[in-house]
Amino acid sequence: MPGTVTVPIYRRIRVFIQSKDYVFKDIAVKAGINPKRFYKLLDGSYPIEAEELESICVKGLGVNPAVFFEGEFSKTEK
Repeated sequence: MPGTVTVPIYRRIRVFIQSKDYVFKDIAVKAGINPKRFYKLLDGSYPIEAEELESICVKGLGVNPAVFFEGEFSKTEK
């Protein structure tokens, strides 16, 4: 769609975590991802693999990964 800005998935996840006042390291541990790698994933240094996305969403955040593919966070996820 012309004029539409696509927000990278790592940025959507980072904003979500910050909006909930979650601690990045805590989410990394829950997701089973090394915290150093987790930080690199969320600053865009490394691409997020599908398995990592699922772990971050389901295990770390307790949300469906589809939340991050919508134009906005659903009202229930705010």
